[in-house]
Amino acid sequence: MKVIYLSYARASSRKQKIEGYTCASQIEEHKRWAERHGVEIDEYFIDDGYSSSNIKRPAYRRLVSRISENKKRKDGTYLIKYVLLIRYQSRLVRDLMLKRSMTNMFNLYNVEIICMNGSIWDGGDNIDISMASDMTTLFDEVERRRVPGRVRNSYMEAVLNGNYPIGGYSPRGYKRVENKRLGKGSKLIAEEGAKEVAVKLYEMVASNKYTLRKMKLFMNQHNIFNCKWDDRQVYVFFTNPIYYGRMRTRFFDSEDIKSKISEANLSGWYDPINKIHTEPLVSKELWTEVQYAIGTRKRTTTYNYLFKNRVRCDCGHWMVSKSTVKKKDVYKYYYCNNCKNRVNETKILKLFLTDYEEMFNQNKDETIKMINEKILRKENRMNMLAKLYDDCEIDDKVYIQELKTINKDIKELSTSKEKLEKEMMKSFRSMEVVTKREIVRNAVNVVNVSLKDNFGKQNIIIKYKDNS
Repeated sequence: MKVIYLSYARASSRKQKIEGYTCASQIEEHKRWAERHGVEIDEYFIDDGYSSSNIKRPAYRRLVSRISENKKRKDGTYLIKYVLLIRYQSRLVRDLMLKRSMTNMFNLYNVEIICMNGSIWDGGDNIDISMASDMTTLFDEVERRRVPGRVRNSYMEAVLNGNYPIGGYSPRGYKRVENKRLGKGSKLIAEEGAKEVAVKLYEMVASNKYTLRKMKLFMNQHNIFNCKWDDRQVYVFFTNPIYYGRMRTRFFDSEDIKSKISEANLSGWYDPINKIHTEPLVSKELWTEVQYAIGTRKRTTTYNYLFKNRVRCDCGHWMVSKSTVKKKDVYKYYYCNNCKNRVNETKILKLFLTDYEEMFNQNKDETIKMINEKILRKENRMNMLAKLYDDCEIDDKVYIQELKTINKDIKELSTSKEKLEKEMMKSFRSMEVVTKREIVRNAVNVVNVSLKDNFGKQNIIIKYKDNS
């Protein structure tokens, strides 16, 4: 029977890491044990920053997936025996019922547990070759359940004093200031002009005329709060209840303050009488309207195709618009059902942006034109050198040196051209989809796409309405 050694390490909090529970120190213990016993660890499974209560830990799930392939054969034997190294059982599980379930699973797939118990450095007298007892697991479970309570109490104390206890950057539109009443901690106040801007943005979403994706483009174009916005940040801005003064975390909700708490405890709040923790940027009614607009809007998976109904294949058939998603990136293309020809929309768009000069700065177009002329001259020079070399008018050394110089110049020119083209693409992509489509429809008559030749090249010809 083949024996395979595996290692599992986990550390959930900064405090645990300070106390010596770092994943690196656990792995070091396992390596020392393996070296002492003359074995080699086949794979390391590390869950850094995950709680033992989270059964969906990525490394743990990979561990289960691997050992589950070792099923009992018909004769009652196993092909492999797994030996799993852990420092303490608490690194693997702290729940009694879950521990019993794991024990059954490990028995089913022929897995032996070696629990170091922190004894690898003193001779290893206390190392267990099994899971810990139920009593030990109960102590671990009690400790795990006490942690959220302590965190909840510290959060509540900070919030009751008017502080904003969440770390990282403050919500956009707010800034942190020192809580003068306590002399410690920080609270949120609205930035200058933030209320008017926030109300305007919320009203745009509440009108059901703007999706969150359109709002992201709008907010980036107008540099709202001098920030760069992505999808997650836009969603948080329109769904975080802090914007109407409600402080809500997984441990605390300012609207659930019990009546027995006196208003004196809430003197650090923006409005202790109405239980408003933070200075609001929008009203609660407007915030609720936005949540309704976001929640009831029909979500579609359709994509916008700029050249839809305008791309024609060389065989004479019109090409249909299609898309594929790879790693959350959408690739849009046009496909001919007759001859199976296809072309990426990005290729057509690049050619369109190069041809349609009225959309862009004339200076950039002239620069690109000048670069193309220089590249053409370099290529002609290369052809002339090849002819001279074939006629034996220049030797190998001169030919190779000149060829290297020309190729280097062409590469530099092409890089400059690509940078300018990317700037053009970026300015076009920053427009709203409706604007892009209108520009294309007003300009393009038809896009002819040829079949790929033996070298994989494809000719794309755009016929414009002005000169069609």
